[in-house]
Amino acid sequence: MLYIHNSLLVYHGNLKSSNCVVTSRWVLQVTDFGLHELRQGAESDSIGEHQYYRSLLWKAPELLRGSTGRGSRGNVVKGSQKGDVYAFAIILYELLGRRGPFGQTSYDPK
Repeated sequence: MLYIHNSLLVYHGNLKSSNCVVTSRWVLQVTDFGLHELRQGAESDSIGEHQYYRSLLWKAPELLRGSTGRGSRGNVVKGSQKGDVYAFAIILYELLGRRGPFGQTSYDPK
């Protein structure tokens, strides 16, 4: 994260466990740099509503306050360095607890 925060990118903005991959040499690499920026202008109905809300589980609360729901995805606050730190903490919780972002909570839509 230090590399990202000191680069021109400044923050990742979409950090979550599915964007972290391990190479054949056991080196962790973070993916999806700026892809969410490119997809914002595209049709957002390609992902389902359940997947959209599930992706928000790694967003920091202060970033979620800027969003007002599914109908206004373009208004979601993009990210911040503090948001990356929050997402990293959720990923560490997943690794240490061997569970999802919030333990054994059911993520099925009701």
